[in-house]
Amino acid sequence: MQEQVKLLNKNYHWLETVEGFAVIGSVGGAIASVISQQAIFASLPLSAAVLLNLVNRRLLITSIQQSQQAAIAEVLEHSAIPQERFTSISSQVAQLQQANANFSRSHTENNAAVDQLKQENSNIENKIEQLQPIAVL
Repeated sequence: MQEQVKLLNKNYHWLETVEGFAVIGSVGGAIASVISQQAIFASLPLSAAVLLNLVNRRLLITSIQQSQQAAIAEVLEHSAIPQERFTSISSQVAQLQQANANFSRSHTENNAAVDQLKQENSNIENKIEQLQPIAVL
């Protein structure tokens, strides 16, 4: 980006120099106009200075716009990487939440199965206790 500005400054430096000479010429033209009492000596250098100023200003605006576009593109490029990481992390979090929900469901089902097995074991133990006196006879 800075290289573009330097290159632009080198390319248009001559226009700025000519504009400076036109301003100096305008002062000289104004003095010549007063001495000779002819307005053309003041108006031509002044018109040239204004025209060169307009050209330089437009070139500067174009340069600034290009620099801004390059800076915006660079920022967007760098912001895309964190966005991709955020998307990846969000996906991983969703997968972990799903795995946690599945684990919780399995854990609940296992606890219910263990409770059912404990109940069945208790029933079997009660039946064994009832059958033991009969077996002793």
